[in-house]
Amino acid sequence: MINAGTLVRRRKRKRTMVVLECQEDWVLCGWFDKGRFYQRRFPVTELIMCTAWSDFWPVT
Repeated sequence: MINAGTLVRRRKRKRTMVVLECQEDWVLCGWFDKGRFYQRRFPVTELIMCTAWSDFWPVT
C-alpha cells in the first residue's frame, strides 16, 4: 500500500508525482507542469516509489 504524500514515478517515465489518495488497486497522483496542477489515476503496478536524495544520503 502506498501512503499519501509518497513520491512516485511511472515505469520508464521521468516525471515525479505525489500520491494524493489510494483506493484498492488505483492511486490518485498529482504534479505541476508549466504552472498548472494535474491529477490522474494510475494502477499501483505501474508506479515505482522514489526516495529523495536528502533521505537517502543524510548529512553527517
